[in-house]
Amino acid sequence: SGADLIETNTFGATDVVLGEYDIAGLDYEISLAAGKLARAAADKISTPDKPRFVVGAVGPGTKLISLGQISWKEVEETYFRCFLGLIEAKADALLLETMQDLLLVKAGIVAANRAFAETQTQLPLFVSVTMEQTGTMLVGSEMSAALNMIEAFPSVITFGLNCATGPVEMAQHIRYLSQNSTRPISVLPNAGLPVMEKGQAVYKLGPEEFANHQANFVKEYGAALVGGCCGTTPEHIAALSEKIKGATHTANAQW
Repeated sequence: SGADLIETNTFGATDVVLGEYDIAGLDYEISLAAGKLARAAADKISTPDKPRFVVGAVGPGTKLISLGQISWKEVEETYFRCFLGLIEAKADALLLETMQDLLLVKAGIVAANRAFAETQTQLPLFVSVTMEQTGTMLVGSEMSAALNMIEAFPSVITFGLNCATGPVEMAQHIRYLSQNSTRPISVLPNAGLPVMEKGQAVYKLGPEEFANHQANFVKEYGAALVGGCCGTTPEHIAALSEKIKGATHTANAQW
């Protein structure tokens, strides 16, 4: 489809999620196997002119520290094991995505830094939070609070948001980040807000319109990393890739 980065299929690889299927304890093994699959897929189509990169991605799980549903230690330990597997599988970067709780984000960053130290490896670390239609994260944190926390962690090299809404609803947050973040901005919207049809969620935003929104984020707000989340298809990514071909971003010079 023209993408430069491919995420590993490890969104739910933490013990927090695996335990719900009676397979807790496989977080490392699943992350390692999924990382190897993504590495092979990326290497297969990489060329000297267009290398492809693997991003080892983990999601928020199904329990939040801020609500007392799980302990910091449990979250940090399972993220640590996932990251060890992804690093061993030769991922090029790590990603905490769809994060809904700033304590989960902190635990994930600490786990990533532990994994880097354990393996004597330093990879780029991306963080992406999810802002609901209410304008805040699930537990009520605003984008300003999330950015303020991220700025305290030098190992995080891109910060942005994904999921929950389409590009229209994300615009206010991208504008804020463009004015205040010292890190390059990432934007991975859904293909618009879902509409329920015959009991199923349907995403109505087509590839061209989706690509146009993303191109505007690159041009107007200097977004450095753009892609798709729920409802986006290979056609959405192909349209986006073609639309922003050759574009540059306006990341802070220190990054």
